[in-house]
Amino acid sequence: MAIETEFSMPQIAGQLSQFVGALLEKGASPVDLTYALAAVATDMGLSIGKDPYKVLPVILEAVSHQMALRRETAGSVRSDDVIDLQPIQPGTSIH
Repeated sequence: MAIETEFSMPQIAGQLSQFVGALLEKGASPVDLTYALAAVATDMGLSIGKDPYKVLPVILEAVSHQMALRRETAGSVRSDDVIDLQPIQPGTSIH
């Protein structure tokens, strides 16, 4: 059996989405998960990427893409399904 070495964006996003869903089901805070995922993505981009100035545009592109998708499906979301994300105070540390 061959080990898959390349992943498509939908495969990566699907696996991460399943992982996040499992953490939410176990009681993880949506705010903490949002912060942690953004922090990990930023750290990875800065650690691995050759040009640190390309990290933020990539992250913002992903945010913009997800916002556009949410806008398209906004009519199908019930108001009681929306999570009220409270801002994290500056200097807060996630462990």
